[in-house]
Amino acid sequence: MALTFVFMGVIGSFTAPFLLGANSPQMLGVSMQQVFSVFRERELAAAMAFFSFLLCSVLGAFYIRSMAKEEQANM
Repeated sequence: MALTFVFMGVIGSFTAPFLLGANSPQMLGVSMQQVFSVFRERELAAAMAFFSFLLCSVLGAFYIRSMAKEEQANM
């Protein structure tokens, strides 16, 4: 459960790494922004966004399912 919250927070983080400047390795949000605006590869940026959304959706569904099972077991 905690792993899901941590993962979704990290995968969605954009503001802090962007404000901190150049970092190595680059965070996914900053990388998508650069691919979209600097390199003008909109299809690649859209694919990166889609797969990160898909990954977060799968983890979110796993979290909801595990919480439903836990609540059902407590009844």
